[in-house]
Amino acid sequence: MRTTLSFLLTMLTFGVFAQSGWFYLDPDLGYNEYGAICVTNQDTLFVMADNGIFSKTIDGGVTWNNVNTGFTESFFDLAFFNADTGYAVGQNGKILKSTNGGATWISLPSGISTYLYSVCIHSANDIWVVGDSGALLHSTDYGASWDYRNPVAKGLYSIGFKGNLGMVTGEDGTILVSSDNGGHWVVQQADTTLDIFSLCITPNLVYALGGSTEHVPSYGHDADIVLRTTDFATWSYFELPDIWMGATAMAFTNDSTGFTFSSEVIVKGYGGILIQKTTDSAATWNTSMENWEPPYLLSLSYSDLAVVNDTVAYALCGGNILKTITGGFSGVRNALSDQQAAIFPNPLTGSLLKVSSPQSRQIIVELFDISGKQMFSSSFPGPEATVDLSSLRNGFYLVKLWNANGLIGVKKLTISR
Repeated sequence: MRTTLSFLLTMLTFGVFAQSGWFYLDPDLGYNEYGAICVTNQDTLFVMADNGIFSKTIDGGVTWNNVNTGFTESFFDLAFFNADTGYAVGQNGKILKSTNGGATWISLPSGISTYLYSVCIHSANDIWVVGDSGALLHSTDYGASWDYRNPVAKGLYSIGFKGNLGMVTGEDGTILVSSDNGGHWVVQQADTTLDIFSLCITPNLVYALGGSTEHVPSYGHDADIVLRTTDFATWSYFELPDIWMGATAMAFTNDSTGFTFSSEVIVKGYGGILIQKTTDSAATWNTSMENWEPPYLLSLSYSDLAVVNDTVAYALCGGNILKTITGGFSGVRNALSDQQAAIFPNPLTGSLLKVSSPQSRQIIVELFDISGKQMFSSSFPGPEATVDLSSLRNGFYLVKLWNANGLIGVKKLTISR
């Protein structure tokens, strides 16, 4: 019955979203906040969710096999060398390994208790892991033992290799570079103090996200800058479009084509997903998908992306897994931005908020605080309205805009007087 229900839901969701580029799968992860995904081909996807729940599909998401690994930590990265051998890293210095495609997992002795964020399989027996407090771990015996290094006293968030060249990115603009397969690491301070994460190495370029990394109350990312280098040394910087949701993850399928994923819970129980795509090496970005009604709870500024080729990619956010088989083209804006609903000024430094929806004959404005409590609701004739918010305190709010056809806009408002 589980397979049948999953198949029916997948087919139904495919019919709704496939023409728009992305659709939801049904892995039945339960409550999930973090996690990581890894692909070995266009149909095989591995997922490590919170509390050590491992899930696997070999038919592109039609059916799933879920395994309880027996570990209770949250995990932040997952990598498979082939269909059998994989590693997962996460809280409390935890490193897991499977040699049978995820059917069973063992814990490897990392020797530390700090959070670990990224794992890279450079070759079958050459494994690298990075994490908090400058933790840089290296194993040359398939994970049986680990050499601990501490090149900087900064959090390290991503690691990757291209041939003999290795790179690590981390907190406060930290970049480590190696030209000898990781034998020696040189600190290369970027021309930014932003946290650098989501490292992507393509055949001729290297990309990363620049922004902030939160650890309290939960771990997450918020980026508005894309970094790019051709030589592992000199970086160019590109601003992501002016969006209220900062990017939480990035992945590239080749030198020019990549995606960023953004998610944020605005108020209790409500939030949105935004996927953006570039086809010109991060110079410009366009909306590939925007959705305000995901089937499962979202993560707070945390996600993961995995691309297979120019057409197939997967994304994880909370209990949601999305897939595209069309390269994410003709994305959906969920009918929200098509109506050109807008609020201004934002941030609001005075008392009057203006609302506009040129295609509407009536606008209904609802406003909620961060706890989900409704603070304002009123209907206005015509395509424009002015709302007096002088009674509200400084802070973040959610504004929902409606017309006769339904929901036309959801906006994050900052009041700062």
